[in-house]
This record gives sequence, structure tokens and C-alpha cells, in this order.
Amino acid sequence: MSGYWTLSAVVPTAMAEAAAWLLAERLDSAVEVQDAGTLPGGTDAGHARVVLRFHEAPAETVPGQITAVLAQLGLPAAPV
Repeated sequence: MSGYWTLSAVVPTAMAEAAAWLLAERLDSAVEVQDAGTLPGGTDAGHARVVLRFHEAPAETVPGQITAVLAQLGLPAAPV
């Protein structure tokens, strides 16, 4: 049986692609952007969900790393 783990953060839509690129680069993870156009009912028009996928359970430090990367983009305390 194969599967994966996910962690996600909600960010402003205008910053979603930059956040996804930087997270993929820094955490060596597959990243997907889900917004109102790709995920009906998932987020409002002003926000998108950036989803990181891992083949194994991510370390307990990963949510903090995500928060730190998002802070570099000026996105303080985005919920992970």
C-alpha cells in the first residue's frame, strides 16, 4: 500500500505561486497550489492553499520550517 503525507498553509492568492516555489526549493517536496479556481469550496477568492506532499511522515520540525519560509515572503503566522 502506498500513500503520502500532506501539510498545507493558506496564503494570499497573489503570493501562492511564490510560496509554492520557495517551499518546494527549501523543503525538497512536491507542492501544489489549490485555489478557488481549482478547488471549488476550498478557499475564498483571495486565498489559496499551498499543499506539500511527503512520501514519509514529515519531521516535527517541518511545520516550523514552513512558517519560517512563509515569513521570508512577508506572510507571518500562516496556519500550517
